[in-house]
Amino acid sequence: IVWGNTGSSSQIFGSSSAVTANYSNIQGGFSGTNNINQDPLFVDADGADNTVGTLDDDLRLQVFSPSINSGDNAAIPSGITTDLDGNSRIIAAVVDMGAYEFLSPCSLVGDINCDGIVDSLDLSLLADNWLSTIGFVSHCILVGDINCDGMVDLLDVALMAGNWLATI
Repeated sequence: IVWGNTGSSSQIFGSSSAVTANYSNIQGGFSGTNNINQDPLFVDADGADNTVGTLDDDLRLQVFSPSINSGDNAAIPSGITTDLDGNSRIIAAVVDMGAYEFLSPCSLVGDINCDGIVDSLDLSLLADNWLSTIGFVSHCILVGDINCDGMVDLLDVALMAGNWLATI
C-alpha cells in the first residue's frame, strides 16, 4: 500500500529504471496487474500525535478496507509466514495488501455474532444465508461467509466446525 505520501506529485517513481507494481493499492493509481486506487482505510494513519510516519501510527486495516484479501499469495517471500504483528500472513485464503493481515472483530473463527463462543447461534446466522452469493469481493460483507470467498457454503461450515464450542 502506497498512500498518503508527500513530497512528490507521484506516489511511486524510479530515478534510473522502470518501476513495476502489481496487486498494490496506490494513491493516484498506477498501471499493473490488479492494482487499485482506493483509500485503504487504515485504523489511524497519523496516530495520536496526528503526525504521519511516527511510531504511534496504526496502519492496520479496518473492516471494509478494499485492501483485504486483495494481495498476491505468490508474492509473499519464501519463509515469511506472519505479518508485522506475528499473525498468520494469510488469514482468509488470500493475503491482504499491506504489512498487516486483517483480523475479524471476532477473536474466534466461526464466532459470527462475536459473543465469545462458536455455537448454534452462529450456525443459525450462517444458515440464514446458506448458499447466498455476492461474487468475489475484497472483503467479507456476507454474514456467514467465514472464508470471505463471496459464498456461504460447506467451506464456511468446515471452518466453523474446527472451532465448534470453542470459547475465549
